[in-house]
Amino acid sequence: MNFYLYLFLLIIFPFQIFSQEIVVGNIYESQITNFKNKKLNVPLPPGKWKATESEKGGMNWKLWWKATLINENDGGELYLAIPYVQSGADTWAGGSMKKCGEWIQDEAKNILAQGAKRSNPQRTYCISERNDNWLHINLNTRTMNTPIKYYYYDLYYPLRSINMIEMNNKNTLIAIGETGMNGLARALNGDSSNFSIFGKLLKDGSFANSNSLSDSSSKFSNLSNFSVCRSAMKNDGSGWVKYNDYVEEATSRSLTIYKCRDILNIKDKAEVKKKDNNTVKSKLEELKILLDDGLISKDQYDEKSSQLLDEL
Repeated sequence: MNFYLYLFLLIIFPFQIFSQEIVVGNIYESQITNFKNKKLNVPLPPGKWKATESEKGGMNWKLWWKATLINENDGGELYLAIPYVQSGADTWAGGSMKKCGEWIQDEAKNILAQGAKRSNPQRTYCISERNDNWLHINLNTRTMNTPIKYYYYDLYYPLRSINMIEMNNKNTLIAIGETGMNGLARALNGDSSNFSIFGKLLKDGSFANSNSLSDSSSKFSNLSNFSVCRSAMKNDGSGWVKYNDYVEEATSRSLTIYKCRDILNIKDKAEVKKKDNNTVKSKLEELKILLDDGLISKDQYDEKSSQLLDEL
């Protein structure tokens, strides 16, 4: 009787029975299925991935669930913004998705490969070598009709873990990019995806030794200060996250919150505001000089100074 009841439930409520969450401290492999009953999946690159952050997004990220997973064998870092709250059709009005966003281009030493598919869901990929010696694989996919869902997927590997021959192989990069963006689009629709091809980019055996996951003495030995700070700090740089292992490692390396902000290039809000105020002050002084020298009229001075003050 129990068997038939289970079979009935499996047929009627398949997604409710097989649902996973991302829990801080847990280790995941291959794929996270039907995340939080949202009928979408999270495909994972090769290896074992430990969750270090998992929470509903705030401020400008209220429509997403934010999660970070770390591969402690090869130093890989995965940052996810998983669609969590439905939105209206006007949320992303304004055209096609960019292959490589401006923020990626600003941080890139080289754009290695990029591509897009303008179907529904729309999808893009961008693979870049960053100025800080990391490889970045950016994947995005978005539905084109309501309910609008936008899925962000950012994967980073330190270059020391990368097979440079494959990184310079255009065919390999295109295959990885297309597999990634198409796989993420399938995951958005709740279908399975396989990201094992990502392992081509890694040096042989870089993620094969699972013993390092339980070896606390060497747990952080291959991680850079950048990697430790990224996992220890909140995204906005306001303080440490709740997960203590990376925070303890950061403090053992004498990495303070302020040092980590510098390493991650996170600007303190007060400093940015002070800098902006100084810029406005200097512009007002320049306007006053132009007025005193008769190069602009009083009306022009009043108009321009009002505009500058409105920016504060």
